[in-house]
Amino acid sequence: MSEIVRTVKLKIALPFDVARQTVVVWTKACNAVSRIAFDAGGLSNAVRLHALAYRAAREGGLSAQVAQSCIRHVASKYAALRSNGVVPTRPCQFREQAVVLQGGKRGRDVSLRSSGLSLWTVSGRCKAVPFSGPPNLQDKLANWAFGDGRLSIHRGQVFLALSFKKEVSEQTAPNDAVIGVVILDLAYKDYSWAALTQSDQAAGYTTADMGQSPLPTEEDATAAPPSARSSATPSDAGNAQPAG
Repeated sequence: MSEIVRTVKLKIALPFDVARQTVVVWTKACNAVSRIAFDAGGLSNAVRLHALAYRAAREGGLSAQVAQSCIRHVASKYAALRSNGVVPTRPCQFREQAVVLQGGKRGRDVSLRSSGLSLWTVSGRCKAVPFSGPPNLQDKLANWAFGDGRLSIHRGQVFLALSFKKEVSEQTAPNDAVIGVVILDLAYKDYSWAALTQSDQAAGYTTADMGQSPLPTEEDATAAPPSARSSATPSDAGNAQPAG
């Protein structure tokens, strides 16, 4: 058996000002933690960074669980620089970062209920939040395990990207073999990536090789919540383009 991960993007009816303030507070906390990591020599160990930066993250307005997510998020950026042999000369800067919310069975930061979404914000827990998603959402809700989420704003609308996990037999593996990587958040130079598999391709789309650098490893993918993402440089990835 092996585990596959899929991400579903939901449009949610969370008040815009609440979502905006949550993103702003999260981004400021990431930058505060980043300065601490930089001053500690580009610290990329999340456990050690937690000891130094947890109070700053909490004082910035994050809950205990979200503060830990913030610290891991920042540590992963410095880990990516280290793995690529880059020595930072200034703190990593975060701009309009998607807020990482821990889900899963315990649903500490985000959970799905019959009445709607329940998720953490800087204004408190918002419950029964209406949402809409793609046609395959019902299959994910019925047959997949709910994972983590990322709260973001795009063009004045609020979105929540949810990850779903499922164990499959080895016979399913060919359709889920990684054939490329999609770069995300390029405008903010975040260079996050998500694995693209054969079964992800829609009609009229194909993959295009964007470089010869090694793809992110399977260990990277499984360790990067909520949607098999991790930090990568632009040359680490391929992309998906409409077929000509």
